[in-house]
Amino acid sequence: MNQPDRRRAEARERELAQVVMRARGSRTACADPRYPVMVDVTNRSPDRTLSSVSFSLSAYKPGYSSSVMNAYSLSSDRILGPGETHVGCWPVSSY
Repeated sequence: MNQPDRRRAEARERELAQVVMRARGSRTACADPRYPVMVDVTNRSPDRTLSSVSFSLSAYKPGYSSSVMNAYSLSSDRILGPGETHVGCWPVSSY
């Protein structure tokens, strides 16, 4: 990779690091039993608006290596300004 490409890649990595996502099961935040997985997305950028996110989720029982849930190609088009957080509830999909 040449120097300009490397700088662009490093800048992109820094930009992506400003998007923080957390997922957990939450009956409090997600009252509908069809959507028990709470995902919160935080845009920590001081000056960039986030127009959408795409992500995958996998869940594992503690001490086990096989997943109990996989969800691929999830996305949200919720617009988040600098410093904003959005909490959404997602379905559990198993394979």
